[in-house]
Amino acid sequence: MNTLNALRIHMRRYPQSEPQDWIKLLYQGEFGPGHFAETGAVLARLKGEMAALSPREDQPLFEPIGNGYARLHLAAAKKAGLHPETICGLFCYAANHAHGSMEAFHHCLDALPALAKTDRADELRARIAAYKAQGCPSTHHSARYAAAYQPAYRLVPQAAAQFAEVFLRIDALRASQPHVIVSVDGNCASGKSTLSALLAEVYAARLIRVDDFFVPPEQKTPERMATPGGNVDYERFWTAIGAHLHDEAPFAYRPYNCFTGALDAPVTVLPNRLTIVDGVYGQHPTLRHLYDLKIVLSIDPARQSARLLKRNGEALHKRFIAEWIPLEELYLTGTHARERADLVYSV
Repeated sequence: MNTLNALRIHMRRYPQSEPQDWIKLLYQGEFGPGHFAETGAVLARLKGEMAALSPREDQPLFEPIGNGYARLHLAAAKKAGLHPETICGLFCYAANHAHGSMEAFHHCLDALPALAKTDRADELRARIAAYKAQGCPSTHHSARYAAAYQPAYRLVPQAAAQFAEVFLRIDALRASQPHVIVSVDGNCASGKSTLSALLAEVYAARLIRVDDFFVPPEQKTPERMATPGGNVDYERFWTAIGAHLHDEAPFAYRPYNCFTGALDAPVTVLPNRLTIVDGVYGQHPTLRHLYDLKIVLSIDPARQSARLLKRNGEALHKRFIAEWIPLEELYLTGTHARERADLVYSV
């Protein structure tokens, strides 16, 4: 959804909104959180704000505003059980990965008078021109909007809305046990690494990549490669990673390098309450018991092919189609990974 389409929806949903509120939404949709502060101060303010709120039944948890951002409503978050620390992490992620340009923002502003369909279009154009002359600063909601809707929200990445249940489940697990292990598995180009990186940054979690445990050439016997999941060295993953996930001391492992065909130098893994295991084959039947939350992402083959071609180029795209995708599908189907996952998403 682009920001102008989000604004159309916003105008219908919030009839008491005014031009100041429309400009604010366009600004947020282009630049995200434009006033990032130190994390501790963000969390302290957030906790105080949420403590004063009453849960509301008339409010969605997330409200997309376009360009990869969403408003996360705090009263709805409190009702759903989303932790303030998680909301703070999502807000900081959006701030750290802010994108947008003044040129694109000006384009949205120029489209606003026609979008608003107001009989005071000339007045709105004059207001926009004055706003541009000020350098397009961030702005507050109008008094009318604030009185009518009592806005209390944080800007977060749109992916948080798409994967809301993931965050809610992780928060529930973290509240009840000392260690939480999450696996993000599924088709290549389905967004596994993007989701895993988001979770790792929001929660300051440690991230383990299954790609570091592909089998070396000498282990790729015809018998092994015909077995679902045989492309991953799940035996080494267990001894190097799985057996240590609940350790309270650092441990180390050596990643497999696909380009050299050898193991790289050891990588040290520090203790952490939350571990994200990213990659296809991660939910191999011999490893499935490790996880408190199993997520599988699926993608339409045509969309997958287009993503792979754009990301990897023609030569590697052909190898994905001929070699790696059939092996992945053999694994996903043969081990019933989708059926045995806790959460499955089609992206």
